[in-house]
Amino acid sequence: MVHCQQGTLCGLLHKGVSRFMDIPYAADLASHERFQPPRPPLTWSGVRQAQQRGAIFPQLPSRLDFVMGPREAGLAQSENAFRLNVWTPSTSARLPVLFWIHGGGFLSGGGALPCYDGEALARSGQVVVVSVNYRLGILGNLYYPGIAAGNMAVQDLLAAFDWVTANIASFGGDPQSITVGGQSAGAWYTQLMMAIPGVSERIQRALMMSLPDVPPLQQDAALALAQQYCHLAQLPSADALRDLPVADLLLNQVKMLRAQGAVADVPQTFMAVIDALVPENIAQEAARRFAGKPVLIGTTREEMSSFLGSRPDLLTISQEQVIEIMQDKQVENAAGRYAAYLARRGQASPYLVLVDFMSDELFHLGTLALAQALKQHSSPTYLYRFDLASPQPHVHACHCLELPFFFRDQKNWQRAPMFDDFPIEVKNGITTAFSDSVLQFVLEGAPATKHTGEWPPLEKMPMRPMVFARNVELRDWQDKFN
Repeated sequence: MVHCQQGTLCGLLHKGVSRFMDIPYAADLASHERFQPPRPPLTWSGVRQAQQRGAIFPQLPSRLDFVMGPREAGLAQSENAFRLNVWTPSTSARLPVLFWIHGGGFLSGGGALPCYDGEALARSGQVVVVSVNYRLGILGNLYYPGIAAGNMAVQDLLAAFDWVTANIASFGGDPQSITVGGQSAGAWYTQLMMAIPGVSERIQRALMMSLPDVPPLQQDAALALAQQYCHLAQLPSADALRDLPVADLLLNQVKMLRAQGAVADVPQTFMAVIDALVPENIAQEAARRFAGKPVLIGTTREEMSSFLGSRPDLLTISQEQVIEIMQDKQVENAAGRYAAYLARRGQASPYLVLVDFMSDELFHLGTLALAQALKQHSSPTYLYRFDLASPQPHVHACHCLELPFFFRDQKNWQRAPMFDDFPIEVKNGITTAFSDSVLQFVLEGAPATKHTGEWPPLEKMPMRPMVFARNVELRDWQDKFN
């Protein structure tokens, strides 16, 4: 039993870790209020049962199912999935806390998904793990004045974070020792929380895996996106968005994404919009406000293969077509850039050059720029790169591949094509090396372990990541990929 501000919770103890699932961090909204900010959670009488996973926010299957497998696992979906989950090895201790924000391209995912189960992390690291749901896609980021003010997903996360700082001591967590972390979209929201006054001060450490380098939307661009949606959905007026069945909301969202017709890119989706809460230059503001605090940040080597590897037309793309894509992205001397990628590999197909180029454009360069900004603001910044190649054809060290190794839970990832066919000794060895380092960072603010050896922060060396592959070692970022 645990007593929080809203009432009493009954969790479930399993192998030394207590889990408390489906805890409300905000009150339910009426159906016509779907675009409103979250409201304070209601109290309850008696004991609330908190042993089972709850619903996730509405979503359709993700493109990432290609590498991660079907993740929804039969979970219910609800527009009122304002819930979080807590795993703790002791309700009477005062342990460091990991506030985990899931990824999913701003369109999918959920803190209740089994793949983000925090039990093994809590047990191995002696930390309290929190996972959270937040609104997705149009429900989380529609901007249409008079209908939706935008940034509902951001407000959901801030409401959940407020709940955690107010209540986590009851679960054995230390509210003065919170690491906010996430992967992909979750890393993007982590960076944003680092930049928000009144929030960044309550975060002691930050963890960002595969941070996408995508800016928030200007308000006119966000409104144009909403108007495009209404046009494609053939709505009589924007007011119809409030009451449109959620299944139709999601299907029309897919139509809008397909209409953009990007060849080798991630199409523009509903994103956070610049306002009083969300700054225009999030990275610079995050680095400034988070000055002096430790950060662990990194990427996988072939991030974009998770998105491109499922497309037969791209697997057989020609050198000329790749150079044309580079030119479309305003790359100077695209042929020379192509040759540089070939030289870095030693040998590569045009598809793999495209993966390298797009991975740099959407993930690597932004990660390195943020790391440099953090370094300039005296934050102890630790850089990693996950280079272990998946046995799944065409994906290599793909986006999301580090997640099963981090969460230490092979059972909940056994249907992930990117992970399942690894030899067991590789699964166990890299899990120990990578997850131990991240947990050490959550505990102490520095990720070095016996598996990594010395791992100095960037201010004491150039851009040298700790590379996790069959061997774990510091390397120069520009070393040949092999």
